[in-house]
Amino acid sequence: MNQTLKVLKELNALQPEASIVQMYILSLIRDKESINYREISLLIGISTAGVTGQVDRLVKLGLVERIHRGSIEGQDRRYGGAKLLPPAIELLEKVDGITNP
Repeated sequence: MNQTLKVLKELNALQPEASIVQMYILSLIRDKESINYREISLLIGISTAGVTGQVDRLVKLGLVERIHRGSIEGQDRRYGGAKLLPPAIELLEKVDGITNP
């Protein structure tokens, strides 16, 4: 089994409900706390609506909490952000252990 497949299987075992894109979003939020959905969309190449949908799923998984910045809540979420919750921080520490042994 090649190394990439092994890492992907281990990541899936850690949080089977979270996709690789969602894991990437979590790592971006960790690395730049002030990042907004528009910036994330530019970095990963999906629309801001796509990022918002991914963050919605992360909220439902209990991994992040929404932060509303610079807009009226519920009006324009593209400029909002998300804050990692303790389960996400713990998950990312485990991911670091897998990807950087």
